[in-house]
Amino acid sequence: MRKSKKGKPYVVCYGCGLQMFVRGEPGICRRRRLDGLVESAPAQNSWQRMAELEQRYRMKCPRCGKSFWAGEELRETGWFGELVRYRCPEPGCDAIVEAKPQ
Repeated sequence: MRKSKKGKPYVVCYGCGLQMFVRGEPGICRRRRLDGLVESAPAQNSWQRMAELEQRYRMKCPRCGKSFWAGEELRETGWFGELVRYRCPEPGCDAIVEAKPQ
């Protein structure tokens, strides 16, 4: 969370460089709520839980090396609907990434 030169709030994703600007009173109220969540995160072990989610749902293609988030559209299931693997989303790459045990 940052503030612009004019003191307006915005969020930057360090992974991809995306900037999201908070506008209007509803957005500013949500920003205050986000600030509260960030402040209480250490006490609620939120950062550890988020790291565990990333370990479970962040995949890496063994063929092209691309990292991607495991999503519904990439899922492949077995005969009984159980999750088996994910397809690499990279165009031209037909590699399969085995699902991580839960």
